[in-house]
Amino acid sequence: MYPDKCWVGLDLMGVTYQECSSDRFFSLYFVWFNSLLSHIKNPESSRIVRVVSCTSITDLLTRLSRFTNTKKDAVSHASKVIFPSLNYWRKNLQRHYGKALSIC
Repeated sequence: MYPDKCWVGLDLMGVTYQECSSDRFFSLYFVWFNSLLSHIKNPESSRIVRVVSCTSITDLLTRLSRFTNTKKDAVSHASKVIFPSLNYWRKNLQRHYGKALSIC
């Protein structure tokens, strides 16, 4: 199995977002978001943890965007995820495919 066990808990976060009440969701989404974002930004996180964190954040932002009073929050939070994720994948691909990607 994976030496990283936290990915299982991160994967289950999507179910939590879907099933919890709106009041509970609103009171905790910022805490959940920051926790997941820390896994994405952490250079020590494994690939599986980053992928599962991105998937969980997608679920969180999808639910957040369904409420008219938090659509702006969802967009703002999405921008915090996009750049670290793109940077990680760019570096990872460059390491595997060399300078060909730096031309793009």
